[in-house]
Amino acid sequence: MASIQSYETKAGTRWLFKMYLGINPETGKPKKTTERGFLTEKEAYKAAGDLKYKLDNKLVKFGKAMIFNDLADEWLEYYKMQGNKDNSIRNRRSSINVLKKFFGYLQTRKIKKTDYQNMLDSLHKQEYKINTIRGIHTTGKMIFDFAMDFGMALENVTLGAKIPRTKLTVKEIEDRLSDTEIRGLFYEKDELATFLQGAKKWGEWQDITIFTLLVYSGMRPGELCALNKTSDLDFEHNRITISKTIYREGPISNITTTTPKTIESARVIDMDPAVMRMLKQHIEWYQAHHINDPHQKYTELGFLFTRTNSKNYRGYPFDVSNIDDKMERILKKMPDLKRLTPHKLRHTHTSLLAESQDAKIESIMARLGHKDDRTTRQIYLHITKHLKEKLSKNFSDVMKEFHNLS
Repeated sequence: MASIQSYETKAGTRWLFKMYLGINPETGKPKKTTERGFLTEKEAYKAAGDLKYKLDNKLVKFGKAMIFNDLADEWLEYYKMQGNKDNSIRNRRSSINVLKKFFGYLQTRKIKKTDYQNMLDSLHKQEYKINTIRGIHTTGKMIFDFAMDFGMALENVTLGAKIPRTKLTVKEIEDRLSDTEIRGLFYEKDELATFLQGAKKWGEWQDITIFTLLVYSGMRPGELCALNKTSDLDFEHNRITISKTIYREGPISNITTTTPKTIESARVIDMDPAVMRMLKQHIEWYQAHHINDPHQKYTELGFLFTRTNSKNYRGYPFDVSNIDDKMERILKKMPDLKRLTPHKLRHTHTSLLAESQDAKIESIMARLGHKDDRTTRQIYLHITKHLKEKLSKNFSDVMKEFHNLS
């Protein structure tokens, strides 16, 4: 019999169930399970009922033989039930597709630790990015934890596995930390001015506002796309609230917003009054020329930046790929300018804050909406290092005059 309970989280009330699963024949010990994250009591009861049905009908049992394909699919359904976000589910599914290429039709119990380590080594040899391999490894660990809980595996073959790394030479390390490489992550002031002038000259009518806001706020492109012109903009206090990001899987009609990935991503940003005036003018223009246009259908969904050229989707928000395309179109008109992405305009924002000498790294992290970030720290240290060198040179120039007097 399942025990259903409620508990409190920062996101509100959630429900869980606890269930006795019987005696594990492998260990001779009682086995229990606790499943969390249900939005309603009804969902928790249903999930508990589904699990009991599987146990009663021996669809899930200790010592169950199962090929990895089926195990991964069953785990993903379990993962969905925990209330995970759509983009997290999509990332786990992507990792599963890679794991299936190696273990698909193998009996789960016959997969060995050496097989799993060989898989990670193979991904490294195929030059998968280190973060991608980490994501695949994390998914593998969760799948085998699940398999252990339900007796579908005798050991967690992911334990002790090492993600291979390429050992860098001293020169490669120095190159990675070189001024040239770090400067390739952001625009200098003159480069930024050139880009914004190009956005005004060659961009579509919303582009100059979009890219000015990205530079002045440091927000992520997905956060910009999700902005609501009513609830997120505070014109009285010149502030913008970041509480969501855009999410799209499939057609434009499926586009929606979701909560930020981390707690730190939810934040309030103080903005330059001139930028807020630009946004106010943007909204007024929108109202006059698009929302109130009697000749074209406009679906008012409240987003600050929306599609205006799509016949059936006027009023729907952009997604991140649309912002990428906008910047790429502008940069094609300026072949001599550094090729950056909209996301790297966050790095430009970091460099400008660091150069102001008033912002500490902790304040910059909070403004950008993350707890820590290696790239941000590198840019901050790079800028402040050169400022200190400049200060030292200015002092030396003063002292030269002093020495001349002596």
